[in-house]
Amino acid sequence: LKNQRIHRFPMEILQLKNLQKLSMSRNYLDTIPKEIAELKHLHYLDLSSNFIEELPKEISTLPLDTLILWDNHIHGFDSSFALLPLKYLDLRAILMSRKEQKAILKLFPNARVRKDHPCNCGN
Repeated sequence: LKNQRIHRFPMEILQLKNLQKLSMSRNYLDTIPKEIAELKHLHYLDLSSNFIEELPKEISTLPLDTLILWDNHIHGFDSSFALLPLKYLDLRAILMSRKEQKAILKLFPNARVRKDHPCNCGN
């Protein structure tokens, strides 16, 4: 569902109970419903280049090993996200302070985290 000009998460996706990989990059999404946690086999989620500011904490129950969020408006994660078995997290093209970046690295110590240089925006 890449580059489809989608503005709202299509709830029909939740019927795909065995879905393992979901790419919804380059759309106009600003929220992801907590019901995404119903996709119990999802291990790859690409939400890059959208307008997302935060993810529902229910995502922390998924077996995600890859989470791609570059070019969104996310600046942090709920502490429950430490439960994710992430191996790869992409946060490029997101302005974050050094403090925000350190907090994310601490939350995901075993993941390869791709990020840009910290901005001089606050902390």
